[in-house]
Amino acid sequence: MYLHLVPRILHHMKNKCTLMSVSVPELSLELKADSLVAMKPYPNKTYHVGMLKGRRALNGFLVKSPRTLAEFTMITLWEIDGFGEISHTVKTLVQDNDYDLVSHDVLLAHAYHQTEEGLGYRVHPSYDSLAPVDFEPTMQSRYIKESDLSHDVWETYSWGNFCVRVKRHFWR
Repeated sequence: MYLHLVPRILHHMKNKCTLMSVSVPELSLELKADSLVAMKPYPNKTYHVGMLKGRRALNGFLVKSPRTLAEFTMITLWEIDGFGEISHTVKTLVQDNDYDLVSHDVLLAHAYHQTEEGLGYRVHPSYDSLAPVDFEPTMQSRYIKESDLSHDVWETYSWGNFCVRVKRHFWR
């Protein structure tokens, strides 16, 4: 089984944003800052995406799992200058067992559906009526719109809420 991990943060401010670590406890995988880099591969330069250092700018990275996982957790630590460390936890529940790739890039499923119509839609039914941007597992350092804040920790400033810790579930 392959995991396509995409540690991503939407950071609107000019403060430097550094990826400190990415870990998957179920696989005893921990990548530290010396092997990671945060780049801006999208036209919208407020998105920072974690990648392996020394590689070309791609969207995330692949990890080969020695066994099939029903669920896994990706814990990402980011360092924002002036604010310290912030944490993003994504618990991915794998419900599609037809293929051996699970991706945090939701646009892959949409593109695949458009090219391979006969093989079915590869997006969880919970997300049918949503645009990909509304359910992709992305950390937001500052809340622009209201969401489910019950598992989040944030600090309030005069200019808005700055997120310190986020926990999300993601179905694939």
